[in-house]
Amino acid sequence: MKKIVLPGTDLEISNMCFGPSTFGALIDERSSFEMMDFYVENGGNIIDTAHCYCDWLNVGLASSEKFLSRWMDARGTRGKVYIATKAGHFKFDAPSVPRVTAEEVKIDILESLDNLKVDRLDFLWLHRDNTNLPVGEIIEFMNDYKNQGLIKWFGGSNWSATRLEEARIYAEKHGLENFAGVQNHWNAAHLGGPLVDETCVFAGEEDLAFYKKNNFPLFAYCSQANGFFSKLDALGPDSLGENIKAMHLNKINISRLEKMKVLAKKYDSEINSIVLAYLTSQDFPCIPIFNCRNFDQLKSVISGSDLQLSTNDMLSLV
Repeated sequence: MKKIVLPGTDLEISNMCFGPSTFGALIDERSSFEMMDFYVENGGNIIDTAHCYCDWLNVGLASSEKFLSRWMDARGTRGKVYIATKAGHFKFDAPSVPRVTAEEVKIDILESLDNLKVDRLDFLWLHRDNTNLPVGEIIEFMNDYKNQGLIKWFGGSNWSATRLEEARIYAEKHGLENFAGVQNHWNAAHLGGPLVDETCVFAGEEDLAFYKKNNFPLFAYCSQANGFFSKLDALGPDSLGENIKAMHLNKINISRLEKMKVLAKKYDSEINSIVLAYLTSQDFPCIPIFNCRNFDQLKSVISGSDLQLSTNDMLSLV
């Protein structure tokens, strides 16, 4: 798996980020450990989680962070992988109340430090924005937490280009650390319908223009479009859930699939490898966050992780 240096940081990370959000919960711990091991053995070194992951399941709070802590202890991987977690997500019983405030974010940070059994978080994403606060106030308290040694690097998850530009200007003007990246919903599929979660941000044309202009890293979640292209190719439209159909089953993506088939044949690869290579071959830093349910899916992702599409390949998928 290729390595890239995240611009503006000292982090040298794998070009694909593992997001095992339900490991140890919906997938048994033994299988989860083995898949985590395989990712690391094949060059992976950055793992995505969140303070709230699996809180909607009856498995205890912060189970994802606690699972990763157990895995690091069992496998001796502390210091060998970077853990990127998230803070400031709304409470599930009060989704309209923003929690990206200095007080609430610090509560999550301290709990995450305890859950992961670390002294400092490698990377912290603000899980949502809080447009009720001036962006400068957010940059200020994130710098405070960095200076206190609680976090090393930070970014925004589900943040618009408009707010990211405001953050960039404020940080530059005041000599402060800016966001080191953004984590938004993006993939190779044309979005033809609304996202299931309206509080999430899909990287649209304005967002992509910002990333390219500023060489700003995008960690793309839902990077495989929930398996849309692979399922459509192998099993047809009846295999797709209603939400996926609403978002992606349209003429543009049906045509795009046919173009992906041509590229898959050219590179002797799978459709899913083309889907992910579309992200890693962008002209700005784009790191897909992927998940899997079994070893076959994980091996498929790893096998195509070094595929690089040419400029003409990329243009063919437009």
